[in-house]
Amino acid sequence: MSAFDEALATIRLEGEAKDKKIAMLEKENRELKEAIEAIKGIPKFYTVADIAKMLSCSKTTIYRAIDSGIIRAGYLSGIESSQNSRKLIPESEIAKLIRFKN
Repeated sequence: MSAFDEALATIRLEGEAKDKKIAMLEKENRELKEAIEAIKGIPKFYTVADIAKMLSCSKTTIYRAIDSGIIRAGYLSGIESSQNSRKLIPESEIAKLIRFKN
């Protein structure tokens, strides 16, 4: 085999390796896109402190809204009786805290 043939064979092998690498990266990219789409479907929840900070109000104001039924809040399963458990508020409830005047 001549030096030219050896160089050509090496180039072909390198090309095949690059093609395999590209195929692997494309597969990983598809899997990551699928994972991102799955995550987008998961509803977001916020703590009382998160919403108070978002709306520039006190945590007490948010607790009052929960206690009066203006917004819904839940707990992590199994710890609802705990005094220190965090209330979780679905993102969809935040708009209920905002009132517009005509």
